Amino acid sequence: MLRYVLCCIALGTTFLHGCGQAGDVDLGVVTGVVTLDNKPLKDALISFTPDQGGRPSFGITGGDGRYVLDYSSKRRGALIGRHAVHISTVLEGPSEAGKGEPVTPLVEEKVPEKYRTKEGTVVVVESGRNQIDFALKND
Repeated sequence: MLRYVLCCIALGTTFLHGCGQAGDVDLGVVTGVVTLDNKPLKDALISFTPDQGGRPSFGITGGDGRYVLDYSSKRRGALIGRHAVHISTVLEGPSEAGKGEPVTPLVEEKVPEKYRTKEGTVVVVESGRNQIDFALKND
C-alpha cells in the first residue's frame, strides 16, 4: 500500500512539473541501488531535477534498494545532463487546512538531511544506460 501511495505522489508531481511533450526529449535510462549504512533502503522516493530546467524524473526503491527512474507515465529515464538528486522516505499525512497545524508524517524520515536537499548531490545522466548508485551514511 505504501509503495502504491509513493508511486501516485511521484507520478502526480511529474505531471505537474512538465507541460511539454514527453516524447520530444532525449533521455538516458537510469537505474541504481540506494543503501543506508550498507543496507538496502526500501520505499525511498528518489528524484532527479535537471539543472537546465525541465521535467524531473522519479523512482521508488524496492526491498532490495533498487530503483528505476520514470520521466513520465509512458517513458523511463531522465533528461541528459546534470541533475540535483533528492532522496527521502517520509510520507506526509493530510494537513488540516486553515488551522496552521504542522503536517504529521505517516512514515518517519530515515534519510539524513544532506541527502534530502536538492543542492546536496549532483549527478550527470548520459545517453544510453546509466547505473547510478547511492551509498548513504548516517554521520
